[in-house]
Amino acid sequence: MSALSFIAASCSTENIDSSDNTQKPGDSNKEGYYISLSAEMEENKSRAHWDIANDELNTLTYTWDASTNEMKSFVKRGEGLISFTDGELYSSTEVTPHETEKRKTSLEITTGLSDKYQNDDIIWAVSPVSDTHIKTTESSTSVEFTLPDGYVQTALSTTEHLKPYVFMTGSGTVNNNTANLKFAVLPAVYRFKITNNDTEEFTLSEVGITGPFCNKVVVGVDGTPEYSVSPENQNYTIKVTAKDESEATTTNGINIESGKTAYMYAMVFPTKTSTIEDNVTIFIKGTYGNLPIDYSATLPCKQAHGTLNIESNKYYDMPVSVARQNINFGGVTISGFQDGGSLDVTIEK
Repeated sequence: MSALSFIAASCSTENIDSSDNTQKPGDSNKEGYYISLSAEMEENKSRAHWDIANDELNTLTYTWDASTNEMKSFVKRGEGLISFTDGELYSSTEVTPHETEKRKTSLEITTGLSDKYQNDDIIWAVSPVSDTHIKTTESSTSVEFTLPDGYVQTALSTTEHLKPYVFMTGSGTVNNNTANLKFAVLPAVYRFKITNNDTEEFTLSEVGITGPFCNKVVVGVDGTPEYSVSPENQNYTIKVTAKDESEATTTNGINIESGKTAYMYAMVFPTKTSTIEDNVTIFIKGTYGNLPIDYSATLPCKQAHGTLNIESNKYYDMPVSVARQNINFGGVTISGFQDGGSLDVTIEK
């Protein structure tokens, strides 16, 4: 699993005495004990992402964004958590990206801790997450985060719709009022690369995949993520619904001109090694003029992905070439698309 590395710098604010974690005299606005963090994301380490590089491959890159300020931080001491001054076992954590270098950021735990930070305390944090995702009991605290069944994309190449779901978790050990937090991005990203090989415009309405993926992650006090799907459905369907941003009330889809390519994105959580033998079902929907295209086919996961397993912080290209008489989707060829025609499916070895 790739990871984002965070380096704590020796920064402090005016109202913090880093020698004993207490407020400085005269500060009446804050209560409790504080710790200051700054962070820097190592380049070329992450592939999960809400920016698309301006290159021929439309490479995905991760950068800090102000919308990630739904981060929550926890302080673990021994087997339990220390509460903050508001009585909660977590605090909102403000994310402030660097003005010019988006891979740099400062993190501010906004609520004071009820007890002094001690060396060897563990700070763990998750983002983006709201209070509704935090589950507490007398003995433990966990964060449950569930991915949506579908994503709505309104342009040929954009990752804006992924912003709320780039789920991160990380932890670091307190040492002299600083901590080095190492974060990991938990989801994997599917990139459906759809090329129109016909002579006329293709309107894409939906593309997706059903397979042995996970739709939920639970992160507990120990910071270790556990992935799962609902018991009644051991396969998880992800889909991208295309919508033209100029059409406020319709979802007809995104138009792909002849010879052009659209990149559509959706996220899953990792799957276990054994599921590489299981089947996946891939599908695409759209229209060529008045001719509806509604295709799905099932094939072994290892045939769609080779010998790869689904891993966090990676993205997987699913190339799709479409024309009225032929669709090729990752080694599966569908032919015979015409009014009243038959449908032939060939799965290439």
